[in-house]
Amino acid sequence: SGPTWYITESGNDTIATGAIGDPFRSIQAALNFGNDNDTAFVAEGLYNENLVYRYDEIESVRNVSLIGEDKETTIIDGQNNGICIKLPTNGYSSPLIKGFRIRNGYANGQMENGSFNQGGGVMVDHNYLVSLHDLIIENCTAVSGGADGIGGGIFSVTSSLDILNVNLNQNTAESGGGMYFSHESSVLITNTTISNNTADADGGGIRGQNSNITLTNCKISGNVATTGGGIYGEYGIIRNSEITNNSAGYAGAI
Repeated sequence: SGPTWYITESGNDTIATGAIGDPFRSIQAALNFGNDNDTAFVAEGLYNENLVYRYDEIESVRNVSLIGEDKETTIIDGQNNGICIKLPTNGYSSPLIKGFRIRNGYANGQMENGSFNQGGGVMVDHNYLVSLHDLIIENCTAVSGGADGIGGGIFSVTSSLDILNVNLNQNTAESGGGMYFSHESSVLITNTTISNNTADADGGGIRGQNSNITLTNCKISGNVATTGGGIYGEYGIIRNSEITNNSAGYAGAI
């Protein structure tokens, strides 16, 4: 089937075609079979998966967008076994990921297929333009392994992200409990709530390292870190946003 794929809890990965009347059971099946500019529509339900975007023949990542039926009830659960959604290194791709509750992701910091696992909920690793819209990202964790545990909810390196209407809640990491952006990432964050995330070191809500971050109409509250409870970073623009009730040993807000 394609260029539109369908996934439901009652679908089948063995014999189904992914068509509207013959859906897959797993989201990963759509990522495996999809091609550039395809879209996977996911019905509400629970999907216990650790998704990995796939390379095509020219060594860029297949540009498959994922659209969930409802962010409250369309759930990608990493079961603390691995990252919920992994976009591997040098993707040169621009997918939209929209309408999901992403939870219980786990990044172990270990090297895997040429890059370290970082970002428990969503990992964006070099050369992407990704849109993350209408998501709930919660209870995701990043710990140290071969590399530091950074980006509990979202991690990005050398990529551009458009983050819109996202709720990041109760994620944890060594640095960047809610989100971590590094190495010239360019990030727009709009109408987003970042609350009750924790970092052992810096950036309870957001950690930016050599990245440009613009926040508009956001709420950052209840985050905890050793340094920079709400935000820790070098470059950024903050517009019409509330930064309240964050705590740290040094620089509770920013």
